[in-house]
Amino acid sequence: MPASAILEPIHLRYITVLSGWEWQLPIHGDGDEPSGIHQPGTIVGGTAYAFALLREGRVRVRDLITHRFAPGDCQAAYEGAIDRKAEQLGAIFRWAD
Repeated sequence: MPASAILEPIHLRYITVLSGWEWQLPIHGDGDEPSGIHQPGTIVGGTAYAFALLREGRVRVRDLITHRFAPGDCQAAYEGAIDRKAEQLGAIFRWAD
């Protein structure tokens, strides 16, 4: 079974999946100092690392945005996400021009 078959209900039907493994990772590292939160294998450290990769441009997400919508066009955005998955990979709302 492809992973997409498992993930489709999560992403399209907003089903929540709770995993026991996630909470085995510590939220913060050992110690009380702020540097402790950046230890590998912590939730906060992993989040900081992911944002650092985005900030440094090492993970490119701009190319994933295929459509931009005004807030008033939300119905078209949602219809595209459901009916035109192959062409509308990522959509954002333009809240200000």
